[in-house]
Amino acid sequence: GTTLVGDMLDYVYDLIDGYLEPLPPEYEDSLIVETRLALPSGKKLIDFTDFGSTLGGGTVGDLFQNGLSLVDKALGSMTPDPDLIGATGDGLDLGINRLLRATVLNEDRAWIADLPDFAATGGVIFQGHDMLTETIITIDQFKLLGLDSFESFDPLNANGRYTLGNHFFWKNLIVELDLTLIMKPSSLSDSLISVGTDAEVKESITVNIGINEIGVDFHFFLGVDEVELGALKLGSILVDPGNIPSCVFRSLFLGQVTGFSVDVGDMQFPTLTGFISPGIDLLVSKAAESVFLMYEPTLKKATPNFFELKIRDMTNTLISNVVSKAQDDGLCSPSTNYTQTGRSYIHMGDLLLSGEDAEIIGGSGDNPYGILLK
Repeated sequence: GTTLVGDMLDYVYDLIDGYLEPLPPEYEDSLIVETRLALPSGKKLIDFTDFGSTLGGGTVGDLFQNGLSLVDKALGSMTPDPDLIGATGDGLDLGINRLLRATVLNEDRAWIADLPDFAATGGVIFQGHDMLTETIITIDQFKLLGLDSFESFDPLNANGRYTLGNHFFWKNLIVELDLTLIMKPSSLSDSLISVGTDAEVKESITVNIGINEIGVDFHFFLGVDEVELGALKLGSILVDPGNIPSCVFRSLFLGQVTGFSVDVGDMQFPTLTGFISPGIDLLVSKAAESVFLMYEPTLKKATPNFFELKIRDMTNTLISNVVSKAQDDGLCSPSTNYTQTGRSYIHMGDLLLSGEDAEIIGGSGDNPYGILLK
């Protein structure tokens, strides 16, 4: 249409304008949750700068600290990757990349996001109307590729008593948007076209936008209740390792992202595919090209605040939902016991050995404590 490019430019400007202002003070300080923290009487959280002051020295404190070190090493070190050639082409890849492929990403190594923000509008992200056409663009799917392209990953560094800093670097991320574009004759009173109002052209297109060399400083307030951690129901975990989130999250007093600083190297020129009509392909591609050329520097400038504001809040909402679900699912039951073994004490053979070997040394042999430690 005659005003499609101008309408798209206005839309993009409105979209990014809010991320060009200085950050609110509470978003500038990654330790602000810690400094404003008011604990209830008797509540004590694990101090990451001094484990001995909370968990005690030599036993639980060392165990917790060693656990964090193991996680750090497992996620941030290069490990053999039997499924891929590895990020460096030598058959090795970072543990965090392999973990993401095994748990979060689908078979295409992509993460597909829910789109609650667009549910109320029916997925409409753009609507323009001029003397020639009425244009409506809806979003059908948001896909993120490259999450498993970490080139460095340094997690769990104590930045405060209860705040952990994580530093990582992505080689590249690609945002893939599946869109539906509908163009139909203008219904305005001054329309230049006079045809039936039900005439329309519908296109399903895919837009790819790439970002290269993304450095991130990610800060997380992790308030772990010392008493609740000490009361961890190991029995429920031993019987079913799937109960780990339910049991562990019960000790979480507060978990919150407190910093999401991002530095972007460069942005790739967006590509649009899937058009059937060459005329609409040319029109929309030229509009997208105009938007990118005009706003590329502004988009790069807005990206850090977009992560600090939008992505941080989305992540905190996700964390809150996951933790609440795990805490409320009832899987970590305090009633779990092993009276069926007929013993007052845990038999170490049943805990650590195979059923056959445990039976040889006097155990029941039927895995009464599960198989987590075998």
